[in-house]
Amino acid sequence: MTDPRIPDDDPRLRELLARLPDAQEPARDLWPEIHARVEAERVQELPVAGGARRGRRMIPLRFAAAAAIVLVAGTATLTWWSRPTGFPVVTDSMATATYSFASYERSAEELSTLLAQRSAKLDPATREVLERSLRTIEEALAEARAALAREPASAEMRAFVEAAWRQKLDFLRRANDVAATWVL
Repeated sequence: MTDPRIPDDDPRLRELLARLPDAQEPARDLWPEIHARVEAERVQELPVAGGARRGRRMIPLRFAAAAAIVLVAGTATLTWWSRPTGFPVVTDSMATATYSFASYERSAEELSTLLAQRSAKLDPATREVLERSLRTIEEALAEARAALAREPASAEMRAFVEAAWRQKLDFLRRANDVAATWVL
């Protein structure tokens, strides 16, 4: 038995290898059992009505956009109603609040620019749904910012505005994901 991976200067290892049998058959054939278990646990694809793009089931974008709007409105409402009350409020300086909103604005600008580039590939009706949804989110954000301007010391209003910014960024990320995978 000659193996080029074994150094020539190790005669003891060569002697031990020479004593091993050339081949050893398993006591039984395991393949039928392995194959049966693999087949039994295989994930079955569900049929897709109307065909799917790239082999994946696509949710109509109008429904996804509507769901995003409902999610934004629901989360903003829950955030507003679950805010703590009756406790002393410790607020950050307005400079810190402005800085944190500036970082949200920069991120939103970057994502909006990317979406504008990618949305050219989208169906016009789909693009309109995305734009309408984004306008709705921006209107909610503008209202939240106006409320914060009326109550600049309110930690609850600041948290509400931050939640609205996070919702907008989340929507922009998801819209970019949809636009990036869209194929006409």
